Amino acid sequence: MPQENRPGGEESALSDRLFAEFQPATPDDWRREAERLLKGADLEERLQTRTHEGLSLSPIYGEDEVNGLPHVGHCPGTAPFVRGTRPISGKGAEWVIAQEQRSRSARSANRLMHNDLDREGGAVNVYVDRSARGGTAIADLDEMAVLLQGIDLSQVPVYLHVGANGLCFLGLLAAFAERAGVPPDQLSGALAADPLGELCVEGMIPLSLESAFDEVAHATTWASARAPGLGTVWIHGEIYHESGGSAVHELAFSLAAAVESLRALDARGVRPEKAVTHFRFSFALGSHFFIEVAKLRAARLLWHRVLEACGLPAEKRTLWMHGSTSGYTATRRDRHVNMLRATTQTLAGVVGGADSLHTAAFDEPLGESDDFSRRIALNTQLILRDESHMADVVDPAGGSWYVEKLTDELARAAWSLFQDVEARGGMAHALADDFVQNSVAKVAQEKRDAAARGVDVIVGTNKYPERSGDEPGLRVDERHPPGDESPRREPPPSRCKAVSKESSSMEGASGKEGASDEICTALIAAAARGATVEEIARTLPTRRDSKPERVKPLPIGRCAEPFESLRAAVEMHRARGHEARVYLAAIGDLAAMGDLAAMGDLAAMGDVGKFMARLDFAVSFFEVGGFEVIRPSREASPGDAASRALESGSPVVVICGLDEEYERSAALVAGRLKKADPAPLVVLAGRPTDDVRVDDFRRAGVDLFIHLRSDRLEVLSQVAQKLGVTP
Repeated sequence: MPQENRPGGEESALSDRLFAEFQPATPDDWRREAERLLKGADLEERLQTRTHEGLSLSPIYGEDEVNGLPHVGHCPGTAPFVRGTRPISGKGAEWVIAQEQRSRSARSANRLMHNDLDREGGAVNVYVDRSARGGTAIADLDEMAVLLQGIDLSQVPVYLHVGANGLCFLGLLAAFAERAGVPPDQLSGALAADPLGELCVEGMIPLSLESAFDEVAHATTWASARAPGLGTVWIHGEIYHESGGSAVHELAFSLAAAVESLRALDARGVRPEKAVTHFRFSFALGSHFFIEVAKLRAARLLWHRVLEACGLPAEKRTLWMHGSTSGYTATRRDRHVNMLRATTQTLAGVVGGADSLHTAAFDEPLGESDDFSRRIALNTQLILRDESHMADVVDPAGGSWYVEKLTDELARAAWSLFQDVEARGGMAHALADDFVQNSVAKVAQEKRDAAARGVDVIVGTNKYPERSGDEPGLRVDERHPPGDESPRREPPPSRCKAVSKESSSMEGASGKEGASDEICTALIAAAARGATVEEIARTLPTRRDSKPERVKPLPIGRCAEPFESLRAAVEMHRARGHEARVYLAAIGDLAAMGDLAAMGDLAAMGDVGKFMARLDFAVSFFEVGGFEVIRPSREASPGDAASRALESGSPVVVICGLDEEYERSAALVAGRLKKADPAPLVVLAGRPTDDVRVDDFRRAGVDLFIHLRSDRLEVLSQVAQKLGVTP
């Protein structure tokens, strides 16, 4: 036990006497014992786990793993802030509950935000409508007033995710605050402008990146002088996760986008020491608990390193981050499992030290979440905070040899990839030449392949499928009455004149000292007079002669979608009255199996117990695809197995037994099945290692083999296609 983790005083003496009774085990001792138990199998191959980040996880970590790591040994709240930005205090590591809101209408979003705030939510977190990810439609000050009705801006942080339109929405937010009597210096939260992130997801922004950063610079300069608590740059790291990338991608590309933003602001006169106080980051929280914990800790380490290079003092090198549970790992089928996923993912955000958190509702993949699912999602955070007392502990993972080593490995891998981006000229160039997109796409394909082979388990989807045929339909937002969203109308001529007047003020201010303040003052006045976001955008001098920026977008999606699509197609095929049954033809002596299985004595079943594992594998394999699986009765001979399979009328028959029985009778069963008219599709559960035997079985009539290394998605798609299933 490391000395710093031992109890002190009398307890320490007692502990020393207790541990003196045991001979300490060295890493070599553990290795020798593992090799003995593995009976000569390759230790590295059997016990090392390779991740999609390119890391190898060991089964055991020791103190030697962290000796010499530069970030280890620092206290929470001190540089390099791996252990969090909050120093040890009576408050612990409490985070802000900031549930994201994408409801289509401002009125519906406002009601849901109040529901969350009434249940101790701590912030308003709204995505403005964009095509790829959806969100709330906000066009002018009237709709902003509907969205924020009853929200005390002096007390409640507002995170407004606005893509590349930060300056336009600054006008609406500041105008609403002015109407509500809240001075700008009391505003907190963020106008979450992210031109690079928007470009990644949408594939297009309506102005050049140069113009977009001009606007970010104006907003940041105004906020620095008038609203110091308001963020103006938000780096959305989760987009790389949600498109299938790894934790290394998320860290490296977020860092590259942040550095590009810093450089752009610096070139426009906003020095890093002023700019960084207005930066915010967000990261996804995926299913690999320890990688997600280490990822958040590594993010703070990497940002500290960047700001150190910028010459900022140590106390200024902090990173503020929001965590949101993964949409990529969520499923439509067996959707209640999403509650469990979201719980562990939220816990990873808490342990990793996120400053604010969003826990996704379990039915989010269906569209608009209902009140019940949103309440469960928010209660997940409340339970972690109030019942599990997670907020009472600062950096609970600190000192874990595994987590500290993983933090270092992730940081090093991400820094290396970040340097690759820098060598290409920065994030904008890396997007323009598809480096980012291709890097993410490669890992996304690896993840899809791993899920298809069952290496990566998606509970309820590619393994342990729920057997109900009731697939939920997509939802629409029905929580506000028809007509709630008023139709767009042409602005009155008087308002157009007012906007035109403010446009002249903005144009005159452009390029002058103090231009940011004049431009922002003018656009706030235009918003107060009723100008829409679109009208304000047209008047901005930054958009004069600015051409849209375009790149290949990152495809946001979910890993489970291919399986869900296949299963939906098969179940629709069945609903139309077509056959999609799979009969398991068990060959071998099953008489003993029945008695022993009934008693639950799998150990005593010996080879028959092994047979049950293969049988269960075959059942699960086809249930994943939505097929109706008919389990075998106690056939005692190959002839009986074939006869009963044909009597079932199933278009697919799976021969299932032990390898020894296959050698004796699998070819016989397959041949008899193929003589029928019509002949079923014949599948063998298992695959001989000898290619000659594989060919023999194929000649006998076996069409397909299923085994642990099978591409389940490909095999199930082939079976569905042969049965005439159409997407």
